Amino acid sequence: MLSVVITVKNRNEHFTRTFASVATQEPGVPFEIVYVDFASEEDFGECLTKMIGQYRDLFSDSLAKIKRVVLEGKHPFNSGKAKNLAVPFLDPMSDVISFSDIDVFLGMDYHRHWASLVKKDVFYSSRVQETTSQSSRRLSPKINYGNMVVMRESFVNVGGFDEENPTWGGDDDDIIHRLKLSGLREINPHSFFDARHTSIVHGDDLRLPFLESHVRTSQNTQEKFKRIYEKTDPLNRSFLRFYNDNIERIRCEVSYGA
Repeated sequence: MLSVVITVKNRNEHFTRTFASVATQEPGVPFEIVYVDFASEEDFGECLTKMIGQYRDLFSDSLAKIKRVVLEGKHPFNSGKAKNLAVPFLDPMSDVISFSDIDVFLGMDYHRHWASLVKKDVFYSSRVQETTSQSSRRLSPKINYGNMVVMRESFVNVGGFDEENPTWGGDDDDIIHRLKLSGLREINPHSFFDARHTSIVHGDDLRLPFLESHVRTSQNTQEKFKRIYEKTDPLNRSFLRFYNDNIERIRCEVSYGA
């Protein structure tokens, strides 16, 4: 089974535009969608219910459930914490996790293609690379840098996403580095069309004000990435720390499916 994990905080406008592309996926296996509502100030639950009603007749036959993991209270956004929050609520039969973003449109064959290539020693990252380049780069602003498909066991074995990165950027690079340290191989798309997804282009004003820290200078960015690539231990020891510390304020609702 496949679990598609998408985090959201105050991005209902983007959600209403991308939802149908996720719910109509045909991955070739049963799948669930898990939205992590990270203390949204907008009413994401009501918006989700409305979109399910609007598109239910178009849902993929493979779609088993849509879940909403809710963090109550006021919390600034932390990407690593939010993505990890989905893990305790994944279906017990789920063996593959796909991470995407609320502003990403998925092509109809996105999961059928990329999830079929993922193995215990292989994971997918959307860091688009030119075939002639040794370093990762983004060929188009319409391609999301942070999409990933990985075996659940591999993800848990390295301790998921780093929960101690308060700023935007770097959480994807960190887990990719640690997955590779643990012996996994990374596969990437090599063109815009190969990526099989596209992103809504928008300004940083929709994300930076809600982060734990929105301070972003060239110096602290360089220092952050230096720390990431100096790591020699693949295990992230902060995995699910936020969940355990806030368990009484976290709940999971099944919005669609039994």
